[in-house]
Amino acid sequence: MYWLFKGKKYYFFKIKKGKRRKGREKGRKEEGRGKEKKEEKKKEGRKKERKKEKGKKKEERREKQFQSSGVRGKEEKKKEERNENPKQHQKERGKKRGKERGKGAHVGKGGD
Repeated sequence: MYWLFKGKKYYFFKIKKGKRRKGREKGRKEEGRGKEKKEEKKKEGRKKERKKEKGKKKEERREKQFQSSGVRGKEEKKKEERNENPKQHQKERGKKRGKERGKGAHVGKGGD
């Protein structure tokens, strides 16, 4: 509670000097925190960008490896088989999943 008179603040009640200073310091600290947060966000953004770049590089390397070996052709054949008979492919995936979990033949078997 105060009113202005020629650019000066006149308070209706007394405020102890110490308390007034504390308030100012708090404000300064908050400004500093804001700057730190901004810097952290920038760093995180950079990290994400680097990760994306790394991922792209890894994919490129894999592609080169596949081209040099005959693995790429095998993968394409598998994809074609999946497209021809998707139901069979689903069953195979279910069986694999079951073995990984240790449930045996029950997973991936059709009902009826």
